Amino acid sequence: MQPNIKELDAVIAEIEEKPETFDQSVWGAADYIPEETDLVASCGTAFCVAGHIAARQKNTKIQWNKSEGFRRWYAEDVRVYPGNKHYQHFVEELGYEIQDYDKPYVQVRISDFAAQVLGLSHASSLLLFDGRNTIETIKQMRDLIAYGFDNLYRRWHNLDNLDEVKYRESRISQFTNNS
Repeated sequence: MQPNIKELDAVIAEIEEKPETFDQSVWGAADYIPEETDLVASCGTAFCVAGHIAARQKNTKIQWNKSEGFRRWYAEDVRVYPGNKHYQHFVEELGYEIQDYDKPYVQVRISDFAAQVLGLSHASSLLLFDGRNTIETIKQMRDLIAYGFDNLYRRWHNLDNLDEVKYRESRISQFTNNS
């Protein structure tokens, strides 16, 4: 599967336009349960990159939970409904259990769902969705993914073939310096 760079670019642009909606340390957080129709724009609502991706998809619903002793609502999971193009992947390929047969859905971790939407490996998604990332770090990782690093973890930790890394870095530099 080719990485969905278009979706990642849209999320990065959304975050840069409204930086107050970005908090990489949480999948999702809100002062109150926001309206699903304008989830990201709701006052006091913030998501990490994976949360932004999940919130943007059709036929999904962020699952909000109130933590005991806290005033905020938090999200870790997303409901994925049959109309979503990734629903079958979670049901048929991964064997997720269908919930509520009246209005069926599967409940998926936000990080797993966002990785599927972006077409990333598990290792690459762990690195991209790390809570310590800044938007600048995420943009650098985006460039590596766009230029064919299918295992972002190896590249980011310099574990890959050094000749290949040098070659790809020179290609990235050529592209970014000419644009």
